[in-house]
Amino acid sequence: MAAQETLLAPPLRRVAALLTGSTAVPVAFAVPLAAAVRDAPAACAGDAHSCLAHWREQQGAERYVVQLSSKGVVQVLLQPGLDPAVQLRAYVQAIVLARLAAGAGSGGGGAARRQGGAWEELAGRCTAACLAWMDGNYERLVAALEGGGWEPGQLYLPQVVWTAAW
Repeated sequence: MAAQETLLAPPLRRVAALLTGSTAVPVAFAVPLAAAVRDAPAACAGDAHSCLAHWREQQGAERYVVQLSSKGVVQVLLQPGLDPAVQLRAYVQAIVLARLAAGAGSGGGGAARRQGGAWEELAGRCTAACLAWMDGNYERLVAALEGGGWEPGQLYLPQVVWTAAW
């Protein structure tokens, strides 16, 4: 998938543009597990089992993973058969992480990414801030969507081609 392509549903593209304010950090949804492992931080030790353990420890998510890859792309891995509400949560988390990473100056392949340890520290800080935002704001966002007439559990999101069973 090209860095400029997106699988984000059209109504959510507008939300993403409003939240991120720019496209400095691309977001790739439904990334294959092998690609995510290849671009994962060194803490993953380069194999799927280590990466999954690292992501669970870091994010606590068991049905999807959102990471800021070593290439400066926010990657989303989805398990097969996720309901739309869980997919929406993954999408929003990815958009928030992209916004935080852009604000931290990680867009476009900056120097921090070329300096392995500095990049991992930046990615860790952005991920922690993203998870804190999700804990404090996601339910309010969903309530606002519901108040506006949306039914987050009934959203039609594009069928995900790449999912990863783990």
